Amino acid sequence: MRFSQTFRTSGWHCQLSTNGGFIASAHQHQLVVRRSETGEIVQSFTCDDAIEACVSIWSLVNCSVLYIHNLKSTASPALSFSPDGSYLAVIEDHGSTSKISFFDPTAWKLIKHVSCDDFLGVGGMSWSPNGSTLCLWDNKLHQCSVKLFCMETGSWIGQYKHNCLGAKVVAWSPSGQLLAIGCWDGTVLLLNYITWEPLVVIKHSNELSDSDCTIYRQPVDKEKTDISYSTEVVKYRPVTVIPLAWDKGGDSWKNRGVGVLNFSSCGSWLVTRDDSMPALAWVWDLNGCLVSAVIHNEPITGMIWDPQKACLLSTTNTSTITILNVTKGAKCMTVPNGSALGEVLVKRILCDPFGRYAVLVGRTRFVILYSK
Repeated sequence: MRFSQTFRTSGWHCQLSTNGGFIASAHQHQLVVRRSETGEIVQSFTCDDAIEACVSIWSLVNCSVLYIHNLKSTASPALSFSPDGSYLAVIEDHGSTSKISFFDPTAWKLIKHVSCDDFLGVGGMSWSPNGSTLCLWDNKLHQCSVKLFCMETGSWIGQYKHNCLGAKVVAWSPSGQLLAIGCWDGTVLLLNYITWEPLVVIKHSNELSDSDCTIYRQPVDKEKTDISYSTEVVKYRPVTVIPLAWDKGGDSWKNRGVGVLNFSSCGSWLVTRDDSMPALAWVWDLNGCLVSAVIHNEPITGMIWDPQKACLLSTTNTSTITILNVTKGAKCMTVPNGSALGEVLVKRILCDPFGRYAVLVGRTRFVILYSK
């Protein structure tokens, strides 16, 4: 593995093209597109104001721009392309109701509007891997509610409701046959794509007692003289993790529930983060058994699977990333601080779809980690 030079960005704004050939980043008023293999600039756009979010769509062919209006700021995400790029779905805020607008990216024309009148408010959306179905979830806290919209028929094809705390995050398995829902009570539901009913229910406990689970821990006092070093394997059981304190009068409700939920590229593993225990990464099999866990020294700010193998990359807004190979073990890597731009404190990680590199994104700078 090798690191590139350090590049400027602002506000963690960095994104990859669908083929992994280009990296787009924002720095103050500029949107810069670089070639991922070399880091060279291939296109640059200048805006009137500092770039704060992705609400304008720029054409790399003729430099035309499309502005997105009424974007629902509380939805996450509020804007999403289908996996094959055939559609752009936008969650719009229309006062007391939310609507989904579908655009054709080839001509940037509106295809259809879809109303979600029975939702208190759309909390977010997630495309199925083949782009045929869009899952949307309600942002109400007292009930878990998701709906499935089919692009081919232009109609709703499924819905799941349960009287538990609401959905916080949703993820599809690579095959599209499972839909995982992370709830505000720390529960994960694995729904099947035929009946949209749960096959498996996963619960997070602050006490890890399963001897079949391999638990790794980041070294606490490791000197960062080595770029790569091993994690510690925790042998004793049970391992107790102290959840964050609960303050009914404050915003501590945000630090509850499943905040991260991702399937591995092979579809055999599921990684989660319970936001009440934010320094712990949980890796489950599809039967709901805990396979691995990684205890970090700081709260996890980003986790992503390698698209080509069962390797999980995680970061904690520091210069250290952790790489977990589910079957082989875990190690840590430190981003070298040899640039005049200063240290890269990595908050987000982006992975090339072909596994050639990962982009380690900090608040004001980013660096590329090449696999070869």
